[in-house]
Amino acid sequence: MKNIIYILSFFTILSCKTNSEEEIIEPEISDEIQITQKQFSSNNMTTVKLQEVDFADYIKATGKIDVATQYRAKIASILGGYVIQSSVIIGDKVKKGQVLATLENTEIVDIQKEFIEIAERINFLKSEYNRQKTLFDEKITSQKNYLKAESEYKEALGTYNSLREKLIIIGLNPNAVAKGTISKTLFVTSPINGIVTQNNASLGAFISGDNTIVEVVDPSQLVVNLAIFERDVMRLKENQPILFKVTEVSNETFSSEVFRIAKVINEENRTVTVYGSLQDSLKQKLVAGMFVEAKIIANNRKVLALPNEAIFEENDKKMILLVDKSDKNSIIFKKQEVFTGIKNEQFTEILPESKVSATSEILEKGVYDVVE
Repeated sequence: MKNIIYILSFFTILSCKTNSEEEIIEPEISDEIQITQKQFSSNNMTTVKLQEVDFADYIKATGKIDVATQYRAKIASILGGYVIQSSVIIGDKVKKGQVLATLENTEIVDIQKEFIEIAERINFLKSEYNRQKTLFDEKITSQKNYLKAESEYKEALGTYNSLREKLIIIGLNPNAVAKGTISKTLFVTSPINGIVTQNNASLGAFISGDNTIVEVVDPSQLVVNLAIFERDVMRLKENQPILFKVTEVSNETFSSEVFRIAKVINEENRTVTVYGSLQDSLKQKLVAGMFVEAKIIANNRKVLALPNEAIFEENDKKMILLVDKSDKNSIIFKKQEVFTGIKNEQFTEILPESKVSATSEILEKGVYDVVE
């Protein structure tokens, strides 16, 4: 900004020398800046006083859009096998019990054969056990024969029940198998309602039993998952408002609310997990895994503050321009250091130790035109 007058104050240094005395005058820059009233109005400058502002004290956090573990299913097959059919693609909506993929494994045939054999044998062993028990009770047979029949029957019964449960787990009907219906295919089904987020079922590929075939997530159970540092844990409460942005998608600010605070600190990064609820309409827009930046509103309090644009930095200090003198022709501003507290997008708290009174006039708009 042109024609701004910096007021110079002079001081005199008297230097005494052996042979002569010499007066040296050096200029010192003051903290005062003078502008004309015309400059003030033509540059649309304005002044402001300290004002009481409702300030939200917030906790900064990062995290992601997530679902609780019971609403995320990583689906595998107990035996594995070769993929002969893939029934879904990523993004498909699926229902609980729906077939997602079909595998083929000859090991299934062996399990079914073993089950049929033990199912047929167990009837005989049960009859023999009951017969030996009756004979033993009537003291017709020895205890040895009775105990042997009992042991063989109970061992076979254990094997039968074990194989029966295995057939149920791999998706086969034990009653149908017992009647001779044998299949060499495995049907991979969804245990929950949701959307397919991962599908590794490529036709012809072999997938072992410990690998995920399909992942399904229930989007109706999306939450905000935030990591809060240990130092801020004592400020957390349920039902506190959360403001967050999905920074990779847009600058739009979304709302949430704290509904659960973990009671265990992560030993690796010293953080606590906080979950925020989401409105149904918002769940339709968001996707599990999205990165978020958030602020949890810890509390609201009234503070004395100034607009952010009224404050500038000089020599690593926070400064303002106070109106020192004003007449019809000019205005003199004085630089004044201030001590600041919390800050939001519009205002900065001015702490009590700052030398600013309630009646002080402070330059708001046009600060950088003056100091630059």
